[in-house]
Amino acid sequence: MPPEFAPLVYHKLDGLTVNLSPGAPVRFLRVTLTITTPNQAVITAVDKHMPMLRNDILSLLAAQEYAALNTPEGKDTLRESLRQTLVRLLVRASEPSDIRDVLFNELIMQ
Repeated sequence: MPPEFAPLVYHKLDGLTVNLSPGAPVRFLRVTLTITTPNQAVITAVDKHMPMLRNDILSLLAAQEYAALNTPEGKDTLRESLRQTLVRLLVRASEPSDIRDVLFNELIMQ
């Protein structure tokens, strides 16, 4: 009997805008993210702990370098870093943390 797979739930997060790590000229990054999970309880936990999650996501985004993000590999690395950060924070809060992916709905660098 094949294993049963729960359908993924998509949950869009509010947009975030940060200054990228120091350098001239000033660079900005704006992202809108969607997380995917098979567990609705993860969505509830994300909403409940959004101030903590948003704080750490902003810190992670602000530490990025424009040149690295301007490559497909850099974007993939950032997506995985965001996923790991969210999972780590949810585990620390003793919440369900099965986040399968973080997707970019919007990624604008200027």
